Order: sequence, then C-alpha cells, then structure tokens
Amino acid sequence: MEMTRLLHQLDNRMLGEMFSEDTIVRGSQYVSRVGDIEVQGSTLRALVRGSRPQPYQVTVRLERREYFGELTLEVATRCSCPVGNRCKHAVGLLLAAKKQGDDLDADDLPDADGDDALAADDLDDDEDDIEVEVEVDDKGEGDR
Repeated sequence: MEMTRLLHQLDNRMLGEMFSEDTIVRGSQYVSRVGDIEVQGSTLRALVRGSRPQPYQVTVRLERREYFGELTLEVATRCSCPVGNRCKHAVGLLLAAKKQGDDLDADDLPDADGDDALAADDLDDDEDDIEVEVEVDDKGEGDR
C-alpha cells in the first residue's frame, strides 16, 4: 500500500525535475520492456530490456522526506546500463510501476503458485506505451 501512495505522488512535474525531457520521452517507450517488478518496502527492482542482449538491472527507491516543513518525494535510481543513474530504464520502471498501480503492492506477496513477478518473456513488444507530458527545468544535463 505504501508503494502505491508513493507512486501516486510522483507526477509529471516531479519527473521533469529529476530526469531530462529526452530521458523521459525515451523512457516512456520502455514501459513494455519492463519485467520482473519486485517491491520491497520503498524500493522497486526490475529487469528492463535495452539494446544489449542481457536485460539491465534497475533499482528505484522512493522516500517521502520533509524539508523545511514541506513534504517532498526523493527518488534514487541505479541501473546496470552505461549511464548508471537517472536513465531511461529507470523512467521506464517508474512508469510501468505507476501503470500497475494498486496491483503493484499485491506483487509484494507471492501468488499461490509462487510466481510473484511479471516474467520478462511474458512482455508484449507491441503493447501501447505511456504518453508523458513534462515541464523541464533546464539544468544543463546531457542526453541520457
């Protein structure tokens, strides 16, 4: 339940503050490439198919923080891709998790058959991607 609440707080404005516009646009095209979403507390883990034969291992941690009396959402990402942090694969994972919504927290518990994650082989490459509109603060970040 906590992960669902955290993901509901993550809006397009926040994404635009954390990722470049190009990273968000490209990451939204990776939603259908995300598999094996695992939730552990405030952390998401998944395999994301990229351009290399081996899928990338992506981890995203969401934490609610209070700064000067204002609640904010802090996002930390790590990926095994060459970029390594705040990449399109992390955006893909975040958007896929938001798309799963309330079902995501149920994935935290194993199914009766012991299969508690979406298998990468079960992904449909023709699945519709999520469309994202963002406002981006120009921070001089390079293309990721």
